[in-house]
Amino acid sequence: MHLIKLKKIMENLLEDIEELIDDIERDHAITKTEILEALYKIKEETEQCKLREEEDHSLNWGDLDEY
Repeated sequence: MHLIKLKKIMENLLEDIEELIDDIERDHAITKTEILEALYKIKEETEQCKLREEEDHSLNWGDLDEY
């Protein structure tokens, strides 16, 4: 389940990056501020994804009961 959710998040991030690239290539009126806002959004989503993954992989006391 977690792997499916992570895969979907990564697909969404890739789509965001592709959309930003398209906007930069096609819209010559796009501002540096708009580009930076989009990049910060992507960065924040990536960091949140990484934090969730690290939390899911942390060792819990209950994990030790299995050994």
